[in-house]
Amino acid sequence: MANKSNIHPGKFETDDNEFSPRNVKVRITAMIDLDVLDFLKATAEKKNTRYQTLLNQVLRRFMESDDTSSHYRPRLSDSEMQKIAEKMSALIEKKMIRKKKA
Repeated sequence: MANKSNIHPGKFETDDNEFSPRNVKVRITAMIDLDVLDFLKATAEKKNTRYQTLLNQVLRRFMESDDTSSHYRPRLSDSEMQKIAEKMSALIEKKMIRKKKA
């Protein structure tokens, strides 16, 4: 792997996988629940690693799992579901009225 001491203008060699998306890290800002962060930090400490590394491992496992669609389903409250149903009903009713007028 290249480092500052062995990089010379015009003589830069890299491993084929060095810049693959799996090997390139990017800095992000994300909001997560405090209890989730506390859990990550405690678990990382037990495993003698950094919580950011653990978070990346968890996300990679999720990404590479066979059926990601079954692992996460956002849960809506009854009132949220009711609001969605009312909006859909209103949209359907508007569409029916337009069809009758046409």
